[in-house]
Order: sequence, then C-alpha cells, then structure tokens
Amino acid sequence: MEIPEKARDVLDKAKYVRVGTCSDGVPNINIVYYCKMIDEDKLLLADNYFNKTKYNLEQNPYMAVSARLPGESTAYELKGAVDIYTSGPTFEEMKEWVHSDSEDMPAKAAVVLNVERVFDQSPGDGAGKEVNPS
Repeated sequence: MEIPEKARDVLDKAKYVRVGTCSDGVPNINIVYYCKMIDEDKLLLADNYFNKTKYNLEQNPYMAVSARLPGESTAYELKGAVDIYTSGPTFEEMKEWVHSDSEDMPAKAAVVLNVERVFDQSPGDGAGKEVNPS
C-alpha cells in the first residue's frame, strides 16, 4: 500500500519510531532511531539492538510501526510483513546510512517493512481508523 502523504510527512520528521512485534502471544515494543522510507510502500529500519524484536520477527514476520510528529499529536501506525537482510544491497545501504551518523552502532540487519495498512493514531474522530492512500 502506498504510504499516504500525511503519514510520510510524519515519518520524515519523527526523531524515532516505536516498533511493535509479537510471538507466542507476548508483545514487545522497541524504540528505533533509524527508520526511513525507501519506496512509496516500504520502510527501512536498522537493527542495532533488536533482541526480543529480532526473536519475535523470526517467529512472526509482522510488525507495527508508530510515528508521531514532534511537538504535536499527529501520529500514524503502519503495519505489514517484514523482510530481513544481513547481506546484499539493502543491508549495505542500511549499514552506510547508520555508520554515516554513528560508527559505534552495530548495524546488524536491515529490516524492510512492506506497508500493508496505515491507521490514524491522532486524537479525535479519526483515531484508530484506517487511512487510504492520497
């Protein structure tokens, strides 16, 4: 699904995103500082310290990402299946991106979220409703 323009704007300006994964009925939430759009329907996230997150994705390759506009209440949730790369062009792109910011980050894997659904998380009447591409 193409990520709607309003959600793209929030993702571009967010300082970090929250990532939700689940396996065996036990949810996990992680804060991720390296997340960016790489296509109209894909996000690239860097696995620097995905311990429980990595385990959950190995068991259940689906993820939810929540991003909020800094200083405001505008927020979106994006859900979909992930692909994990530990070598190849996508991995190298992630590694170069992360290391250009901080050589100290381990950049263990590139996680690509294939966005299937987008939900409004902003307060108000639209909260929790699915958003269509615009």
